[in-house]
Amino acid sequence: MDDDYSLQELTFLAQTDPSAFERRRARLINRFLERFPRQKQLGIALQSIIDTRRERADSAEATMAMIVEMMSEQVRILGQAWQTLNSASDK
Repeated sequence: MDDDYSLQELTFLAQTDPSAFERRRARLINRFLERFPRQKQLGIALQSIIDTRRERADSAEATMAMIVEMMSEQVRILGQAWQTLNSASDK
């Protein structure tokens, strides 16, 4: 299996064979994480959090909202860290 995929293929699988979709999704994620061995464990931990929250979501929309919220929180944390570093360099 290669890393090529199409949104149409994944959409079709999600609609017609959710189990096959989840297997394909897991393979794609694992292949992606294999490319970054130094950060692989961090990626696995993050994916585990995402998967747990996906299981709890009531719908695809709720899942998307959760992912957006997680990303927004990380951007906020990075912004705070940048401000802290920027303030320290000004002193």
